[in-house]
Amino acid sequence: MTAPRNCPECRERPVANHHSKYCHRCRPQPCDPPPCRQCGSTEDYWTAYKCRSCYRGSPELPASCPDCFAWGMLRSHGGLCLGCRGWRRTYPGPRPCRVCGREFCLRDRACRLCWRQARMPRHPKRALELEGANRNGQQLFLVDMERRLQLRQDPQEDRQPPPSTDPPPPLAPVQYRQLVLFPPHERDLRRGLPKVDAPGIAAALEAAADDYARRHGLKKRTAFGLGRGLRILLALQDTPGAPFRATDVS
Repeated sequence: MTAPRNCPECRERPVANHHSKYCHRCRPQPCDPPPCRQCGSTEDYWTAYKCRSCYRGSPELPASCPDCFAWGMLRSHGGLCLGCRGWRRTYPGPRPCRVCGREFCLRDRACRLCWRQARMPRHPKRALELEGANRNGQQLFLVDMERRLQLRQDPQEDRQPPPSTDPPPPLAPVQYRQLVLFPPHERDLRRGLPKVDAPGIAAALEAAADDYARRHGLKKRTAFGLGRGLRILLALQDTPGAPFRATDVS
């Protein structure tokens, strides 16, 4: 659908319809825009007897979800965010919420916004306290981007290997360079990592990465990614043990 022409007088609003030259406000005889033929709204008239929300060619402006008030809902969301859409299909309603009093689809006599607020500050093994969690207000979110707050870190996630008492093996760059007969093609790592021909250097890099992760408090997943990146760099080297180039790291 082509965008409508802008009014040549105000240059802010589109023309009243496809056959008009001006918008309703800038006509020789100004008048109020008619209600939208699709939804009946008398506000935010756009063009062709439709408001901005109903006209398919109008720019999409973000709005709030009418159920959970999450910000950032566009016309493509169909009037509700994905969470509230599934909530309406799952739970019966509308009925008055026992916490906020609004009429929506309820779970245990509470709406989705009150449930989501109660799930944030609670301990994973404690029951929900709907009234207490919503007593001082509710935290709003962006559309389809809410996440539960992790008030307690997962011990499996942050568990680090015990510090080793053995000193790390000496790590020093080699002085020689291995020349290649043909320039290597672009390497494809989707089938696995190449074999490292220098196990001693690989062990030294792994010990250095573990020591760095332990001293800086890195999580287990981050430390694993650091070690994997060093193994990839070592496997792609023509001369194992040579200093890594900045172009290889980037």
